[in-house]
Amino acid sequence: MRNQTIRRAPTTKVGVFQEKVPFNTELLIAEQDLDQMYTIEPIEDLGTPESLKPVPGCQVIYRLVGTGDANVPILGASFNKEGGSADFDTDLNAVNLLSMWYDGAEFWYSVSNFNPPPVPSSECMAKIGDLGLGPDVLMVFVNPAATGYISPDDPPVYATDFSIVSAFDVISSIHYLGTEQLIYSIAKDDGGGAPGVWVSNTDPRLAQLEFDCDSLGQQAIWIQVDDNNSLTSPAIFTYVMNQANGGIGTACNEV
Repeated sequence: MRNQTIRRAPTTKVGVFQEKVPFNTELLIAEQDLDQMYTIEPIEDLGTPESLKPVPGCQVIYRLVGTGDANVPILGASFNKEGGSADFDTDLNAVNLLSMWYDGAEFWYSVSNFNPPPVPSSECMAKIGDLGLGPDVLMVFVNPAATGYISPDDPPVYATDFSIVSAFDVISSIHYLGTEQLIYSIAKDDGGGAPGVWVSNTDPRLAQLEFDCDSLGQQAIWIQVDDNNSLTSPAIFTYVMNQANGGIGTACNEV
């Protein structure tokens, strides 16, 4: 049986960029321009206050944006580079997602980049209180960059490995005052900025998409919800990150 680990976006804790990376929180996303040569190192166990000691399984994501200069972060010697990692892209406005995690024994990192970056729908960032929504509106709010990990089978069958991302993993909240049973739909982008084939279910965990080794990195998806009656939410664009489970399996390196 495949083991997929999905970090649900609503648990995200947003923090400021710092060169000393803490691994004592569930998930931290910080953004920083690559305006200088930063040295990024983990806060390790030895000599560290109990409150800052690394917790096995914790992941940190930095969103590092190129400035057109040749500034590439220097990863400290305590980090191991995951085999499928990309190189940093220093082009102007290029976005690099630097994923770092602690497996209980060692620290790992992997880089995914894209240029130019896709922009999630404005609804993704809206707050219910800002919109003054009435009872006859069905609105879904999502957070981008939920993360799916590909894990190899045991014994390995690398060509068929995949990770799963569901509507449950991406949806942050829903504004709906009705009483009907909601239907959740999720779709991959068709490559032209529109939803592809919708996958729907009344259980958001079962409205799910599969991503394999041929679709690593940032993957555009769409989310929509309706109440099987009269209300349908806007189709909201966001994205997920699909990564090989570095440090634990090497599925995508063996295909």
